[in-house]
Amino acid sequence: MGNCNMSNNKNFEIKVPGKYIIMKKDSTGNLKEQYAYISKENNGRYEYDYGYFQNHEGTCNIKEIRELSQEEIEKSENGEKWYNLPQEFYQSPP
Repeated sequence: MGNCNMSNNKNFEIKVPGKYIIMKKDSTGNLKEQYAYISKENNGRYEYDYGYFQNHEGTCNIKEIRELSQEEIEKSENGEKWYNLPQEFYQSPP
C-alpha cells in the first residue's frame, strides 16, 4: 500500500498510545480508512493494531494518520458498535 502523503496538517502530533484513523490507498488508488490503536513509534514509523474478530497489525508514517472527527470520538467514547467507525481494511472472519 505504501506511503500516501495524505495528511495536510503540519501541526499534527500523535500521542502514543492512542486511537486514530489509518489511511492507506489500495492497489487501484482508492483511499481506505481504518479505526486503529497506535501502540508504538519507532524512527518515524507508527505501529498499530486493528480488528475485532482477529488482531491485525501494521505500520505507517504520520502522513497516513488522522485524528478522529468529533463524531467518531463520541461514537468511540459512548461504546458504539465498532462497525460505526471506519473499517475498510481487511478483516478476518470469525
